[in-house]
Amino acid sequence: MLKPVRHDGSDVKVPWELSRLQFLPVLGKAWVLTREDRYRRAALELLSDWIKKNPVGIGIHWTLAMEAALRSMSMCFLLELLSPFPVEDRAWLQDVTTSLWQHLLFIEAHNEFSHFARSNHYLSNIVGLLCLSIYLDGARMESRRENYCRLVEQEILHQTYDDGGHYEASTGYHVLVTQMFTSALLLMKAHGREPAPHFLSRLQSMYRLLSALADDRGRLPQIGDCDDGRVELLADDLERMLHPPDQRDSLAISSLLGIGECLFSENYRGQREEAVWYGLHGCAQRPSHPPRTDRRSKIFPRSGLAVGALGETQAIFLAVPNGIAGRGSHTHNDKLSIILRIAGEEFLTDSGTYCYTRDPDRRNRLRSTAAHNTVMIDGEQQNRFSTTPGALFTISDDAKVSPIVEKLIGDTLSFTASHDGYRRIGVTHTRTVTLDPNRGVLIEDDFTGNGEHEFEASWHLPSSWNVQLSRVTGSTVSCRASGR
Repeated sequence: MLKPVRHDGSDVKVPWELSRLQFLPVLGKAWVLTREDRYRRAALELLSDWIKKNPVGIGIHWTLAMEAALRSMSMCFLLELLSPFPVEDRAWLQDVTTSLWQHLLFIEAHNEFSHFARSNHYLSNIVGLLCLSIYLDGARMESRRENYCRLVEQEILHQTYDDGGHYEASTGYHVLVTQMFTSALLLMKAHGREPAPHFLSRLQSMYRLLSALADDRGRLPQIGDCDDGRVELLADDLERMLHPPDQRDSLAISSLLGIGECLFSENYRGQREEAVWYGLHGCAQRPSHPPRTDRRSKIFPRSGLAVGALGETQAIFLAVPNGIAGRGSHTHNDKLSIILRIAGEEFLTDSGTYCYTRDPDRRNRLRSTAAHNTVMIDGEQQNRFSTTPGALFTISDDAKVSPIVEKLIGDTLSFTASHDGYRRIGVTHTRTVTLDPNRGVLIEDDFTGNGEHEFEASWHLPSSWNVQLSRVTGSTVSCRASGR
C-alpha cells in the first residue's frame, strides 16, 4: 500500500501541490493577454504529459480526493481560457475530457465526507464536482449539478459561523475556503443558477471578516495553520513569487478582496483588476465603493476575534474556539494571544507553521502555547497534544474560551476574555488588552486558582525587530525595541 505520509523527512505536499496544476490557468491567461502561442503550447504539452504519466488510480496523485478536485478545477479553468479549440486540437481535447471524467468518478468514489469532522477537504470535493458537472455532459449530469449546488450551499452553514469565521480556526484556511465558496458562486452564476440567499449572506460575512483583519495592503495576520493553499493563483500569489522566500507573504489577499468587492458592492480595500477574469466586467474601472462606517473596534463573537485601533496602532485579540468543534484540525494553542500592528507593520506576531508531516517535532513546537503571545503555566500546553505518533492535526479539547467582552470608556478601549485550559492544574487565565490614548497598549493577565505555579509569558517579534533589556526594577522589566 502506498503511504503518502511516511514520517521519514519527506513531504507529500510538495508533489501534491505541483500536481494541482495551478500553473495551467496562469499560462492560459498569459496566452489570452499576449496571443503568444508558446504559452498555449506549453499548457497543452504539460497537461498531456501529466495525464500520460499519471494514469488514474496509480501513484501518489490518486490517493486523496481533494488533490483530484483542485487539479480538475485547474484543468477546467484552462479549457475556459483556451476555448474555442481548433480542429487540430481535437485529439488533445478528447484526452482531457476523458481525464476529467476519470477525476469526477474518482472524487465521487473517494469523497471525504464525514459525519464527525468535515473540513476544507470535503468542501474541495463538492466544489470540484460542481465544476466538473458544469463542464461535462453526460448521463445524470443535470441532476449532479443541482445536487452539488445544494451540497455547497448547505456546507457553508456547516463550516462557517454566523459572523463569517471558518470553523477550522485559521486565517490561512479561511482564505482557501472563501476562495472555494467564491468559485462555486461564480460557477453557479455562469451556469444561470441563482445561489440561495443564505449562501450569499454567509459568503459576504466571510469577506467582511477578512477585510476587518487585513491591513491596508491586504495582508492578513497568521492565525492557526497556513499552507498557502489556493483554488487558483491570483495576482498576489504570483507577485510574491518574485520576492526572496523570507520576504514572501502567503496571506496577501488584496486580489481576493477585490473580487469580493465586485460581488457584494462593498469596500474591502482590495485590488479589483483581477475581477475581469471572472466575468465581472466594468467593476475594476468603477469608482471605489464608499467605505463601510466601521466602528473603532470590531468583534466576531463566534469566531473569537476582536480588532481594535488606537491611532496607527491596531490590536487583534484571539479567543478562538478549538477548530471543528474541539477536534483541533488547524488550531494552534493561541488562546488569549495578541497580534499588534504599528504603522501597518506587525510588532507582535505569530510564529507561523513551517511544515506539517515532514518534521513532527517542529510542527508541534510551532503550534505550541510558547510559540504565541500568551502565557504558559507549569510548562503545560493550553490544549494537550496527542501522544500518538503522527497525530499532528488533533488536540485535546482542554481550553474552552469565554466570549470577548468589550468596554469603551471615553477614548479607552479594552477587550477581556478567559480560557480554562489549565483547569486540570487548578488555574483559569483571564487577559485584558487595553488601548489607552495616554498609556498606549496595556496587557494585563489575571490568574485565579490555588497552589504555586510557574508562569511563562512569550512575546514574538518579527526578525526585523531588535529587543534590548534596558532596566529591571523589582518585578518590572523594561525593554527597548527597534526595527520596522
